[in-house]
Amino acid sequence: MSGITIIDLSVPTESNLSEPLPVEVIHETHSQSVAAMEKFFGCRESDLPEGLGWANDQVRMNAHSGTHVDSPWHYFPTVDGKRARTIDEMPLEWFYGDGVLLDVRHKPNGSAITINDLKQSLTKINYQIKPWDIILIQTGADRYWGKPEYFGAGCGMTRDSTLWLIGQGVRVMGIDAWGWDRPFWALREEFQRKGDKSVLWEGHR
Repeated sequence: MSGITIIDLSVPTESNLSEPLPVEVIHETHSQSVAAMEKFFGCRESDLPEGLGWANDQVRMNAHSGTHVDSPWHYFPTVDGKRARTIDEMPLEWFYGDGVLLDVRHKPNGSAITINDLKQSLTKINYQIKPWDIILIQTGADRYWGKPEYFGAGCGMTRDSTLWLIGQGVRVMGIDAWGWDRPFWALREEFQRKGDKSVLWEGHR
């Protein structure tokens, strides 16, 4: 493994002010599991080491919690007239490749990331996207992780900029904001102002 640096980009799965769809984590102590141990093994509490069982955790969450990968099924039930794939049906080799960080932290909060923004970010790092690169968008929203402001922070991708990446052979894309699209407040404001339903979740769809 010499010469390889592994960077953990994940965030904990936990009850957190940044999660508008709350995660519920229940910690079970060694004494709370005794009843389950008795049932499994047909024993009594006194038969267990010092009368204790195992510690355990129960997690209740939705698919959009913490660090995660959206599947096509998350966006819509069909793709090109066929049933959309669920996450377990996606090719595993897509998720191992060269990561390319595109810095768009200069963009105003709630704004749209354009194709030109992506090209300028690539020019700054003197890089040309190749097929199967994994593109990581840095909006600066990550500095709000753990705070309620995280949900509405950062800028977001559009339909056109997403399709441009796909056209470069990119299949996996990531972002440090809550979602791939612009924050919901920005989409809502534009929809209310223009009545244009195409702006709703356009980057995902």
